[in-house]
Amino acid sequence: MRKRNRHKKKKELKVGNSAVVKNDIKDVAFGDEMTGWQGRIIEVHKHDDGDTILLLEWDSITLDGFPDRFFENCEENGQSWSEYYISSKDVQSAAPRDTKTG
Repeated sequence: MRKRNRHKKKKELKVGNSAVVKNDIKDVAFGDEMTGWQGRIIEVHKHDDGDTILLLEWDSITLDGFPDRFFENCEENGQSWSEYYISSKDVQSAAPRDTKTG
């Protein structure tokens, strides 16, 4: 009898896939706890030092859960609140939680 491979193939961190922020990761600019924030990968930048930086577009569920001060801090500092650059080491692949529109 053949054994079934019970390990699902891990989804890649590539453009179009969703990713979720791992535990104990904080926003570098404002210090907000980011655990569980999730979005779609819209850019992948591989660096010569081996690090990979992803640009995530936050999903609607994450945006709905942001504290007001996050939006205010971003606006005051000229930063985007809908997108975020993050190291691939700080996220893991995830199933999308909403549908992409537009």
